[in-house]
Amino acid sequence: TEKQSVKKRLSVVLEPWKSARYTLANGPSLQAEAGEFTLQPGRNRLTFDVKLENPHLWSPEHPFLYAMKLKDGEGQVLGQERVGLRDFRAGKNYFHLNGKKITLRGQQCGWSSWAGAPGWVIMARQMALLNRRHTIEKWFVKYKALHHNIVRNHSTFYPHAFYDIADEKGLMIYAGHYFEAKPPFFDANDNLAEPYLKKIRGIAEEIR
Repeated sequence: TEKQSVKKRLSVVLEPWKSARYTLANGPSLQAEAGEFTLQPGRNRLTFDVKLENPHLWSPEHPFLYAMKLKDGEGQVLGQERVGLRDFRAGKNYFHLNGKKITLRGQQCGWSSWAGAPGWVIMARQMALLNRRHTIEKWFVKYKALHHNIVRNHSTFYPHAFYDIADEKGLMIYAGHYFEAKPPFFDANDNLAEPYLKKIRGIAEEIR
């Protein structure tokens, strides 16, 4: 609602996430100063680092989620998002999650009722957004019972509910997608590189 730029001292507050579907997270809230920023009217993109004391880290065994809130000096919430704190890295011979070696166990997800019928893109969006009869939740519970910790999407990206529930159930996502492009994708003399990267960025924005 501001019509001109204003300076605000901002802080980050992390509270254990709670919802009708997710009740796992328990513990104290965390708070850290983000610094002083000049905010322009409308949307702002801010970059900052904060140090958190003893946060709960997300893992497949304990998928702890926070509600992260950005507050100003008066305590007003300027923005919020649900997050899981984790550090995933690829080493020379192993993957590492939160500083520990992890073996990725999983398979491709291609639900026939989502991807096998005419007009499947529309069906996928409608069924996943509705999560009708808790279909996604039930499937993830059975999937994890096989000792899987990661799932690969088959040839498409699913709506937000799919990724939200995966985060709640402790499943990592490998987003597989095919593109109508011919290799080499990243040849310096090839005009396909930028359209390919643009497509990747668009998918990332779609599933945020």
